[in-house]
Amino acid sequence: PNTWQMNTATESVEEDIFIEACENERVTLDASSTLATGYLWSTGQGGSVIEVDEQGTYSVEIFTDCDTFLRSFTVSHVALPEYTVPDAVGLCAGDSALVNLETIANVLWWDGVTSSSRYVHGNDPASFTVTNGDCQLEDEINLEVTSLPEIRMENSHFTICEGKEVKLAPEILRADSVLWSNGSNERAIMVAEETSLIVTAFNLCGSTSRT
Repeated sequence: PNTWQMNTATESVEEDIFIEACENERVTLDASSTLATGYLWSTGQGGSVIEVDEQGTYSVEIFTDCDTFLRSFTVSHVALPEYTVPDAVGLCAGDSALVNLETIANVLWWDGVTSSSRYVHGNDPASFTVTNGDCQLEDEINLEVTSLPEIRMENSHFTICEGKEVKLAPEILRADSVLWSNGSNERAIMVAEETSLIVTAFNLCGSTSRT
């Protein structure tokens, strides 16, 4: 926290102190005096130093052997920068996506870019700082990267006994839909005759096929 101190080392005490602090900033108020024999703050606390995180006026009685001084610290909050970002940005592996920070504050991205709108890639940290005067906030964009579908099969050649069926059930990852070359949309199919089939898996980033 920032520390604000009165100079009360002499018989005269400085004028009241006015402080501007960020909304999320904790401020240390220091009324220390070499002449003081005691202190009483308007918060009810004793001691020469207190910490505050709310705006307002904090007065302190400074007791000496000969007199009592009443002085105050007035703390005013400076608004934190405001901005709006999407909850998440989806993009395909290897692609880039346009992200936009809705803000009038100054923006600084992790790589030095200062524009509020920019393209990011899936492996970017996508962190940024927004600044309003001396007040700043740090945040990052949540990037949800989607890869192409994956089709896994331990064996792509099967033997069918006469009068029997064989089940084709490849492991299909990251697919929204499936299409076999015989027109089936099922992830697993039964085959009763000699044939060659192609299975294709689709998602928003494209497709993957396997025979």
